[in-house]
Amino acid sequence: MLLLASALPLTAQAPRFSIAAGPAIPIAGIRSETHSNGFNVQAGVGVGNLDRPLSVRIDGFYSSFGGKAVPGDADREYSDEWFIGVTANGVYTLDAGSVRPYAIAGLGFYNEYPGLYNVGLNAGVGARLPVGRIRPFAEVRFHNFATLGGSEYRFGSPARTASLSLGISF
Repeated sequence: MLLLASALPLTAQAPRFSIAAGPAIPIAGIRSETHSNGFNVQAGVGVGNLDRPLSVRIDGFYSSFGGKAVPGDADREYSDEWFIGVTANGVYTLDAGSVRPYAIAGLGFYNEYPGLYNVGLNAGVGARLPVGRIRPFAEVRFHNFATLGGSEYRFGSPARTASLSLGISF
């Protein structure tokens, strides 16, 4: 990521900030069985030249999922679960006229419980509208990381989630 940022010309690398929110969906791993859909909020900063397709973006986020009762699991009700994280990503943007689609991927650090940090990967696609200084965007992102999961699950079982975020960059 640092190599990518250093390869961009310094003259047009003004940082762009972003905020977004939307639904979060458990896809696989323990969350898909024991938790329902939730929400995601994120804030980020990106650096890149608007005339070039490559840029770097760092996002911080919070995701929360509602617990649910699992039939056949002694009618156990799982509690709500959350995690916070930081991702460092490369972004490749296509110049497609009035809509600018992009692909985003990178490394993430996830905190599921206080003091328990996990490394994972994330990737997604999105599109933004270059309308003046404030630019609306929509993106879908997939996260995959190891999780502790409690005594019922072995350490390192994967957690896979998706988020659909609607936001603005400025």
